[in-house]
Amino acid sequence: LAAGSPPMGRFNGVLDPLTEEELEVTDLRELILGVLKENQRAKLEQEWDAAVRNNRPLSLIMVDIDHFKKVNDVHGHDIGDVVLKETANVLKRSSRQGEEPARLGGEEFLVICPNSTLAQAQACAERLRASIEGNTIRGGTFDGHVTASLGVCERTGAMTSLDALIKGADEAVYAAKSGGRNRVCTSGGAASAP
Repeated sequence: LAAGSPPMGRFNGVLDPLTEEELEVTDLRELILGVLKENQRAKLEQEWDAAVRNNRPLSLIMVDIDHFKKVNDVHGHDIGDVVLKETANVLKRSSRQGEEPARLGGEEFLVICPNSTLAQAQACAERLRASIEGNTIRGGTFDGHVTASLGVCERTGAMTSLDALIKGADEAVYAAKSGGRNRVCTSGGAASAP
């Protein structure tokens, strides 16, 4: 992008028109949440390359907090930040060794699952979904629970790039949202609901 151009939108090439002030607030929120967003792509690429090179499984889970806009609209962005931080903490606490959660942006997170088949990653995603739903969040005017929709995708031999894996997880999240939220869907359509 040219100097002064707005950043690219997620996966679709659409420009997100953020002001300089909004960019500073976004950077501050990333810092508050303690998630190293800038390194996640490099880590994903490293895991992708290792999986291709060693012909081993690699799965990706995308996590999207349900009705997050409503939290921000009703309780404000400060409470929204509390919800994001609490959700990030749940993901960290509930992830097993080797499973690596990272913030994607907005209300979305990724969990990288090296050496995990689709079935193993789906079990992980269900564990994470239940942990998010069972976590009580208290802050300001918010005292309750949030839920999340999760999409799972495993690298296949037909995938030629990391972007195909991300797209598969993104499409599975969309299916989870369309299917009623607070559920796990896999690329290819399998779903589990609470």
